Amino acid sequence: MAFLGMEQQQLALFRNSIEDGSVALFPESNEVIAILEAVHDSRIWVDNSGKGDPPPDFLCPSGHLMMEVMGVDDHTHKGRKKLINPYKERESKLKQELIESGILDEFPNAQELFVNPVTNLPGREDHCYAFYLEEFKRVLGKHKNQAAAYHANHPGNKLIFFVFDDSSGAYFRVADGSPVPDAVAAGQAIKGKPHHFWADVAFQGAIYTCGADYLIWYAPWKYLWNDRGKQIPFPKACVYDLSRHVAPALDYPAERMVSSEP
Repeated sequence: MAFLGMEQQQLALFRNSIEDGSVALFPESNEVIAILEAVHDSRIWVDNSGKGDPPPDFLCPSGHLMMEVMGVDDHTHKGRKKLINPYKERESKLKQELIESGILDEFPNAQELFVNPVTNLPGREDHCYAFYLEEFKRVLGKHKNQAAAYHANHPGNKLIFFVFDDSSGAYFRVADGSPVPDAVAAGQAIKGKPHHFWADVAFQGAIYTCGADYLIWYAPWKYLWNDRGKQIPFPKACVYDLSRHVAPALDYPAERMVSSEP
């Protein structure tokens, strides 16, 4: 969806887009609110992502906090020998074309550049619930293996995992008895229920065992409309206190999940 590979840019988008009522808190406690407010305040954080800096990416000395930023999407999947992401491959080509064209030189102060690569792949090869879940589990699992090192590097600090979710559209569960399409065409109506991603037990399995103290799941590109043409509201971000497993829990069968993205 965007050239937002830099952790600083991902956090900047989060800080600029979060509004009252757009964040789900699990639980709705003063402690979780304080974590959200701390991450939202760029002035209290130190960039610790340099080559010689002991990870994680950011430190908040005044709050005794540390934060690791990571990204997930619903394109990445395992190939024969390596991970494959056609979306990122196309995005990289577009970025290189823009650099070589000289267009970016005309905007030297631009902080963010948004693009929308088209892979021309059929639906489930482009946006896939199974890819989405496995990538989420893989990324959190990778950082889970580093959590002990983060605590050793910065003892006494609470650890926040900030997950930037680059999946676009939203998934939904196709109603039982209805055929599951390989892809959704623009304007097509399908009977089903929206994917409440924050409550999906398959994702929660990775969240509540990731080794952090708190997790922020930022998903800025999710959208879905109901049969009356009204957009279904989704939280832009979810904040979890991982010491308290209070988020609602829902099961979603992978074989009935489809992305709303055409």
